[in-house]
Amino acid sequence: MDNRKYQNSWFDVLSVGHQIGPSDIARIGLPENVLKMYQQFVFYHFKNALQKMFPRYSDYVDPDWEKLYQEYFKLYPSTEYDLNFLTYQFPEFLVNRGMDWQAELCLYEVLEFQVYIAKTGDSKNNEDVLRLNPTLKVQQFSYHIAYFVKTCDELEAKGENIRNLEIKPGTNILAIARDEKSNLCVFSQLDKYSLAMIEIIKQIPITKSEALSELQQGILQLTGEKLDESEIEKYLLFLTMQQVVALSI
Repeated sequence: MDNRKYQNSWFDVLSVGHQIGPSDIARIGLPENVLKMYQQFVFYHFKNALQKMFPRYSDYVDPDWEKLYQEYFKLYPSTEYDLNFLTYQFPEFLVNRGMDWQAELCLYEVLEFQVYIAKTGDSKNNEDVLRLNPTLKVQQFSYHIAYFVKTCDELEAKGENIRNLEIKPGTNILAIARDEKSNLCVFSQLDKYSLAMIEIIKQIPITKSEALSELQQGILQLTGEKLDESEIEKYLLFLTMQQVVALSI
């Protein structure tokens, strides 16, 4: 058997829902009990990957992971060597089941992980030019997930129950970026002005000396409103403190 066929045989055996039969034994050349051992080992790690990626979802919902992992991996078979990457479509899986707020909570956790592992590159940058943190992700939510997570963390730190908390609906836009010094993820809620500033900095190289006037002009073009330079300065300070805008990484 050539290498590709052999790999495909293993892919079949390690697919969730696959029942090992005589053809698998013949193609791979291992006894049934050994194939089942490998299968159980891999399936355990599939389930464990979901549980570890979504700890807040686990704590708040207490889902039936045994059932969920099987349903999920039947629809989204393993295509990555890194088990963490296998979890990225779980929010989509929940959306398709009509579990909207659960999906957003899980999306929040996926984004937090992606920002945490994001690479920033080794190249030197002009420290006089405003630029966005290379780990930055911006996402619109239909529920106030960040506030919910913050409240959960505070209650759990006190040893209090979080199951009675309510996730409130409401459109909001979050910026998520990694702090260059602490390596912790920082979450910021954006309004239309801060969102416009992010878009301007993304599109145009702006030096610190030109920042206020350039941003003022860009915000006027994008929102139709003119902000005072003092207001823009406050926004820029906020975005810098929140690690959205980076002068050096």
